[in-house]
Amino acid sequence: MVHDQARKNQFSTTIAASILAVLCAIALFGCDGSSGTASDPYAEQKTLLEERLMSDSVAGFKAGLTSAASQAAFHTDAPLAGVLLAGGSQPNQAFIHASDFGQLMIELEIGFIAGKPITSKVDSVEELRKMISAAAPAIELPDLALLGGDTSVPSLIRNNVGSHSYIIGSSRGASEDVNAVEARLYRDDVEVNSGTGSDAMGDQWEALLWLVNRTIESGWTIKPGEVMISGALGAMVPGEPGRYRADFGEFGEINFSVL
Repeated sequence: MVHDQARKNQFSTTIAASILAVLCAIALFGCDGSSGTASDPYAEQKTLLEERLMSDSVAGFKAGLTSAASQAAFHTDAPLAGVLLAGGSQPNQAFIHASDFGQLMIELEIGFIAGKPITSKVDSVEELRKMISAAAPAIELPDLALLGGDTSVPSLIRNNVGSHSYIIGSSRGASEDVNAVEARLYRDDVEVNSGTGSDAMGDQWEALLWLVNRTIESGWTIKPGEVMISGALGAMVPGEPGRYRADFGEFGEINFSVL
């Protein structure tokens, strides 16, 4: 009986150790047996970006999946946030080489320029408006190949929501009614996409408030002059070769070509 009980105790100890090893491997417990938390994809995103920042710099931040349709496509009910790097900035009239991307996509966006440092959570849109100096039409040129075929939410976040390149048009006053902006994208004079400012979470300023607070929560600070794009107007479309014109009406226009 004593030997049987010893074998049972040894077996239980072995099973417990195996379970702990599995939990440790998926970061639910510390490897010393202490309680822990599941890995944070935003923390992983920041770690990966810090390596890239050894040869680049932060130019701003981006929100993704800010519409119900885009969230449904990626099986989530919340937007995502990423970082815009200075190396990804392209000028108006740019020639974009598709060969620089694995899977080039195009989005109509609205950009906001920070006028003051933002280092802590912002409580309201009213408070946020005082921190923004200008708004501008924008184009984002994400690369879905950066996700490595994994379009799960953790992968999207870790891989910086596919951020690659972007174009910021001429800035305008931040008092513009950005929700009323209507934008149309043409390729070789044929319309391929359209949207309105309110496509982003129903309100550009609410989308921007979410992005600012998610950015601060992730450990970044927002510096004057940095740009924040708040989510796509309309759909995300493939970046096929052609001459593009993004018409934002009175808000402005951006032109570029994909080669």
